[in-house]
Amino acid sequence: MNRADTAQILAYIAEYDHRAIDADTITHWHDRIGHLDTAVAREAIAIHHKLNPWKCTPESVLDIANQIPTRTTTQHPMRRARTGAYTVTGALNDPCTECGAPAGEFCTDRDGQQKAAPHISRLLGRPIAHPPHRRNGRRTA
Repeated sequence: MNRADTAQILAYIAEYDHRAIDADTITHWHDRIGHLDTAVAREAIAIHHKLNPWKCTPESVLDIANQIPTRTTTQHPMRRARTGAYTVTGALNDPCTECGAPAGEFCTDRDGQQKAAPHISRLLGRPIAHPPHRRNGRRTA
């Protein structure tokens, strides 16, 4: 990471705690976390703010960043990516009216496999009317 990346990291932190950023602050942080990958530093900051109510320090970023590469992969490598589509939208909090998945569980397709994204009715929080089936441009019952 270079100084410009460190400044962007501090701007990212300031979104959480509204701290003032000056040249001395950038130098202080860069001396301590400048060796980290930018993506790892951002993830460590996000984790810090999810778990802790106090301001982020370079030491706390380093502590969390040191744990990030040591995580073991699960048997479902896409599970982390899949949870984003459900948790960001809040769809995981509601049951799915389309596939019957209860709150806290992922939607499934017709084959019983987990879907990468929730059904649209679950995203909207209410059932939707499906368009009528068509064959050769004509509606079928």
